Amino acid sequence: MLRLVLSDVFLVLGAIWFLQGVGALPGSFMSHSIVWAVIGAVVVMLAAQMQRRLVSTGARQK
Repeated sequence: MLRLVLSDVFLVLGAIWFLQGVGALPGSFMSHSIVWAVIGAVVVMLAAQMQRRLVSTGARQK
């Protein structure tokens, strides 16, 4: 259960970082910064992979 919550948090954070990096969420030092867009995209991909593994192992049912 904890892994699922963590993967959800990472997914949301990564999406926010990506959107700030590409300038869709302005108002931060991260706005319009390709570095944060890349970091956000990587975090989203890792969180999605983590969720896929949890689903495939049945960890969501525990």
